Amino acid sequence: MQANEEVIRRFFRALMQRNWASLQECYHAKVRFTDEVFDLSGSNAVAMWRMLCAETRDLQIKVDLVSANASTGQARWQMRYVAGQNGRSVRKIIESSFEFRGGQIVRHTDRFDFWKWASQALGASGRLLGWSRLLRKKVRSKATRQLAEFADALGRQRE
Repeated sequence: MQANEEVIRRFFRALMQRNWASLQECYHAKVRFTDEVFDLSGSNAVAMWRMLCAETRDLQIKVDLVSANASTGQARWQMRYVAGQNGRSVRKIIESSFEFRGGQIVRHTDRFDFWKWASQALGASGRLLGWSRLLRKKVRSKATRQLAEFADALGRQRE
C-alpha cells in the first residue's frame, strides 16, 4: 500500500473513532481544507473536525474507495449523522481529494451535493432554496460563527 493511502485511511479511522488528536496528526500544520461550506487553514481545519466529532450525534462513516500516489490521493465516502438542532437524519456522499507534503495532508477538498444535504439537514427550506447562493451564504455564515464559538470555548477551557 502506498504511504499516502495509509495516511488517508488513518484519517478516516480517526474520524470514525471521533479521535480528533489522531486526525490532527494526519494534517500538515499548513493544511487547507475546503468544502461546500468551509474554507479553512491550519488549526481551524482541525477545529472543524473536532467540532464535528464533539457535537454530531450518531456519526457513522463508511469509506468506499481510497487511492493515492506520491503526491495526491482521493477517497469516496459516506457520512451519516443526526443534525444537531433539528434532529434530522443526514446522509452525505463525499468525494475527497488530497495533496501531501512530508507524509501529511496539506490540502483536503471535499465535494458533495449541497442541495441534497440542505434538503435533508434543513427540511423544506433546504429543498426549496438549496440551489441558491443566498442559502449557501447563510449556511456558511452560521457554520463559521459556530466554529468560532467552539474554538473560543476550547481556548477558555485551556486557560
